[in-house]
Amino acid sequence: SSSIRHTPTKNNNEIVSKDGGEQYSSFTKLSAAFSYGITSIAIQLVNKITLTTYEFPSANAVALAQCVFVVVALSLGKAFGYIQYPSITYASIKAVMPLPLIQILNVSCGLFGTKAISIPMFTTLRRISVPLTLLSEVYLLKLPVSRRVKLSVALLMAGAVVAAMNDLSFDATGYAAIFTSAVATTAYGTLSKVKLSSMTKWEVLYINSIVSIPFFSLLLNLNRNTMSQLYDFPSWSDPWFLLFFLMTSCLGFWLNFFILFNTQVNGPLSTTVVGTTKNIFTTYAGMLGSIGGDYVFSWPNFIGLNVSMGGALCYSAAKILEQRTTRNDVLLPIMANENSSSTSLVDTNKKESRE
Repeated sequence: SSSIRHTPTKNNNEIVSKDGGEQYSSFTKLSAAFSYGITSIAIQLVNKITLTTYEFPSANAVALAQCVFVVVALSLGKAFGYIQYPSITYASIKAVMPLPLIQILNVSCGLFGTKAISIPMFTTLRRISVPLTLLSEVYLLKLPVSRRVKLSVALLMAGAVVAAMNDLSFDATGYAAIFTSAVATTAYGTLSKVKLSSMTKWEVLYINSIVSIPFFSLLLNLNRNTMSQLYDFPSWSDPWFLLFFLMTSCLGFWLNFFILFNTQVNGPLSTTVVGTTKNIFTTYAGMLGSIGGDYVFSWPNFIGLNVSMGGALCYSAAKILEQRTTRNDVLLPIMANENSSSTSLVDTNKKESRE
C-alpha cells in the first residue's frame, strides 16, 4: 500500500511514520516559526539602526559583509559536517545564472531602500512583489489563482497606493530602489521555480554569495567618495555600532537558515503567514518611532497603511483556505479508496465465514 500509517510514540506531540519519515513535534514547529519571525524582525531593526540611526555611508558595504559571512558560515558548516552541498564548479554557476545577478540587485536596492524610507512605508511598498508574483504565476507559470487571492491583492495594493500618495517623507530614489527590489524578488522567485529543481538551497545560497562578493567590491571601489567616507566613519570606535554591524552582517545568513527550516517543518504557507504577522509588528513599531524614528504621521497615510495590512492578512487567509481545499481534494479520493478496500475486505471475510 502506498499510504503511510503513523504510529504514536510516547510523546503525544510527536508522531513517527512507519516507513521512518518523521513528523515534527509541536514544540519544533512553534520554535521554527518563532525563530523565523524573530530573526526577520531583528534584521530589519539592525539594518535600519545601522544605515539610518548611525548614518552608515554605504548599503553596498553592508551587503558585502553579509555575503562574506554567508560564505564563511557555509564553508565551516560543510567542513564540520553540519550541512552538505556539492562543490561549486563553473558549470553549477552557469546553471543558476542569472539568479545571482538578480539577487545582487535585490539586496543592494533593498538595503538602500531601508536607509532612505521609513519602516512602515518600506514594508508596505515591498508588498508590490505580491501582485507581481501573482501576474508571473498566471502568465508565465500558468497557475490558477482564486478570486479570494485576487481581491485580497487588490485590497493590499489599494492601501499601498493611498499610503504612498500621502507619504510626507516621500523620497523618489528610495521608492525607485524598493520597487526595483520588489521586481527582483518576483523575478528571483519565479525563475528559481524553473531553474533550481536539481540544486540544493545551500548550494544556491553559496553561489549567490560567491558571485556577489566581487560585484559589491567593485561597486565600492568605483565610488572613491564612498570609500573615503567608510575609512573616516566616526562610529568605527563605537562598540554599540560594531555590535549592530556584526549583527546585520550575520543575520542575513540566519534569516535564510530559518526560512528554510520553517518551510521544511511547517510548509511554505507558514512562512507567508509568519512574514505577514511580522510585518504588522514592524509597521506599528516604525509608526511609534521604535525603529528608525523617521516616520511622519498623517491620517490618510495611516489609513492606507492599515488597509494594506488588512489586505495582506486577507491574502494569508485566502492562501490558507486554498491549501485546505487542495488537501481535501487529495485526501477524499484516498479515503474513498481506503473505504473501498475495507469494504471489499469485509465482504471477503463474510464469504469465507459462510463457506
